[in-house]
Amino acid sequence: MDARPHHIDPIRHPEETRKHIIVLDDYVLGLPSTREQIDEIFDYHLPKFIEEHRGEYADGTVPVVFWAHGGLVSVASGWEAALEAIPWWRANGVYPIYFVWDTGPAATLIDLLGHRVEDLRGEIERGKFDEHVDYGKDPTRFVRDRIWDIIAHEAQGGPIWLQMKIAAKNANTLGKGGGTLASKALYSHSDKLNGNVSLHAVGHSAGAIFHAYFLKALDEQRGANPGAEQLRVKSLQLLAPAISIPAFLELMDPPDGADGIRYAMYSMDEKAETADHVLPEYQGSLLYLIRNALESKDGQELLGLQECFGKAMGPDNGTANEYPLRAFFPDDSSRIWSSTPTKPGALCGALSHGAFPRDTATMQSVAGRILGRTPTPYPAR
Repeated sequence: MDARPHHIDPIRHPEETRKHIIVLDDYVLGLPSTREQIDEIFDYHLPKFIEEHRGEYADGTVPVVFWAHGGLVSVASGWEAALEAIPWWRANGVYPIYFVWDTGPAATLIDLLGHRVEDLRGEIERGKFDEHVDYGKDPTRFVRDRIWDIIAHEAQGGPIWLQMKIAAKNANTLGKGGGTLASKALYSHSDKLNGNVSLHAVGHSAGAIFHAYFLKALDEQRGANPGAEQLRVKSLQLLAPAISIPAFLELMDPPDGADGIRYAMYSMDEKAETADHVLPEYQGSLLYLIRNALESKDGQELLGLQECFGKAMGPDNGTANEYPLRAFFPDDSSRIWSSTPTKPGALCGALSHGAFPRDTATMQSVAGRILGRTPTPYPAR
């Protein structure tokens, strides 16, 4: 069987689902997605779109964007977000392909933790956390945050997060993985697509982890298909990326000359990151919770946290040899922090972790980089 049953109802939006959405259940295809549907995207729907829109581009190449949502997002939410954005991408002459992946328990982890709120005060009064926290250090922030980190550990948050990361890897490294099948289908039709499209990827939150492996799968398929040299990824844009900096540096290739992939990152500055409460009374965003409670190493440096990013970039006079992250994000226009004035096309207004895919300024900037021009306005939600 090609795909596992799923709760998505393709009858509501059959055309958008068939043409633009690839559903993954864990790491394999989930219904309504099938191998036949994926093949149809690259064999028929995308070539048809190219013929309709190539005249809009001076070089005749039509952009294709692969989107991967976050790991703590349900399939239903990821699917609805895709349906909101697909018409806008198409209106701007971009062919979108959304990976909507079911990350299992990870999608409900925050809800599970939220149910502990009512019990929290009683547990503090009974001294449950006395040996772990210093109540005199900062009772308004440190204690609450440290307690939530402990609770996340108790709820098996770490193993759940690890399971999600393994699913992202398996989806793009195993033969039955949805990303593997998509990359193979893309290059199996390179005769129609090579020289006619430019490939781009956008990942939100844990979507950065998914794309780190998906881009590797694309590179592997390009190497296995002589004559598909032009069918390469031109840009990767990450929104509040939840990938660790060591994993990013290990998995991603730095830009290589004029034809190399170009990177850009949009995330909250430290002030906004701290003000974003992912859980009741937790003084910090989801990225803080991931770093402090869900990653295998406490305090793991995450790419999307400004304080971690700044440390990895080193001083202003640092070099890419000393600080490898500099090769990926060489200037301010490639690293955009929320509410920080930058030049047009490098703007971000998201002030919560989940806001990026619907933030007008962010989406305008993302599309602008892909198009090389100003897109039509992204519809405010």
